[in-house]
Amino acid sequence: MNIKNLLIILFLSIVSKGISQENSYDIYNTLLSEYIAFEKQFVGGKIKDKSVYSLKEDLGIASYIRQDSSVPNLDLIVRYVFSKKDSLIKEIRYELDFANFEKKIEPKQNKNIRKALANYYLTVEKDLISKLGKSKIEGELTDKTVIDEENDYYKNNAWIIGNTRIDLLIKMSNFIRKEKPIYPNHKVTITYKTIEKIETEYIGRKKPYELIEKKSLPRKFTNKSRIPLISKCKNNHTEACLQNSISDLILSEANKINLTLKSDTLKIGVRINKNGSTSIMDNETKNSELKKVVTDVLSSMELIEPAYIKSLKRYETVSYSWYILIKNNEITNRFKN
Repeated sequence: MNIKNLLIILFLSIVSKGISQENSYDIYNTLLSEYIAFEKQFVGGKIKDKSVYSLKEDLGIASYIRQDSSVPNLDLIVRYVFSKKDSLIKEIRYELDFANFEKKIEPKQNKNIRKALANYYLTVEKDLISKLGKSKIEGELTDKTVIDEENDYYKNNAWIIGNTRIDLLIKMSNFIRKEKPIYPNHKVTITYKTIEKIETEYIGRKKPYELIEKKSLPRKFTNKSRIPLISKCKNNHTEACLQNSISDLILSEANKINLTLKSDTLKIGVRINKNGSTSIMDNETKNSELKKVVTDVLSSMELIEPAYIKSLKRYETVSYSWYILIKNNEITNRFKN
């Protein structure tokens, strides 16, 4: 997804409310559903991220991933913080953050990566200023700033629009001091946050050095096929087995909660990412309870060995989409191996 397309969603205005141009970026009194419906047009889907958590019991966090090529090896993560009681949005955070994709402490980044991240920031900054006017600024970064591998870089732009504060932030550091502990940090975030009487943070993040002892070493995949490998298909490594296995997981979960499925049609789309995680692309059914089951299953699946592209000699992200027909709690259209 290019910068132009990204900006469309970053600065989404709720046109249906008929609000003024000045307040078109105000997320106050908007519902989670208004944004979730928009996520369907992107390659990606909902993800389960154990590294972030809500700092308030009455708030929930929904995280989504979008495939992006603005910065090499980095996709966009979108986090929606919402009230569990009425689904009103409290914060929307767009993250290009290497920490989101590291199995261990983030490594140093080279000059080219840092330049790409800085250029991304400057492009968004220019667009926001053209739409929102001048901002309150902390730090310094311009198109004349020399980017290298040694120095730290920081800048934050802030706007107040109606009942919303908008922050555009860049942080880049290759500094390491383990005894502190301080580790490399490279990210650009755009945050929309409702202004509350008492200013507070909503999203907590477990630090890499807090997680590193709990996480295993980066997983080494053995799959050398263009077809992702799920454990149940080791002796039958086919697309049919992969799709049938995922369908079986959905039906099994439905049966666990005693969900009666007399005659249901379900369309699902699954993105199997190059790191082995899964994202939801499609989840269409008239049965709202079945829809929730699909979300729960696909968001919490164990790692699948990703597709391997021999011509490129690397693992890549692939997507599958299919229909599941269920009658009397049995799948009637299983794929033939």
